[in-house]
Parts: sequence; structure tokens; C-alpha cells
Amino acid sequence: MPETILIINADDDLTMMKNILDKEGYDIKTATKGSQALELVREKAFDLILLNIKMPALSGYDLLRDNRWIR
Repeated sequence: MPETILIINADDDLTMMKNILDKEGYDIKTATKGSQALELVREKAFDLILLNIKMPALSGYDLLRDNRWIR
């Protein structure tokens, strides 16, 4: 079973990162907003999370401080 990676990024880089990791055989999930990321993390455990710090509304730092990440 491939490792699952969550990419959280509001930039155009999201598609490029997803395509590169898809080609390497990883199971990729994406979120463009902090609220989307929180929903995904509540539903599933990820092997790796790539998080952009500079995002609108809810920054990467805000996401890391949010205790809803904790299971």
C-alpha cells in the first residue's frame, strides 16, 4: 500500500507537487485551505504532510497551533 501524503498549499505549486509525487507512486490528497486540511486530517492519518506557511485566512502556523490536529 503506498504512503499517503497530504499537500496543503494555496499556490499554483500544488498541482506541480501533486504530479511529481503521483508519478513516484504516492497516494496524494490535497487541500487549498486550512479548513479543508483539518477535515482531511480528522478523517485519515497521513504518512507525511507538506504544509505551506503563507496561506490566506488560516496560515500554516495557525494550523500547527490548532489542537484539532491531535487525535
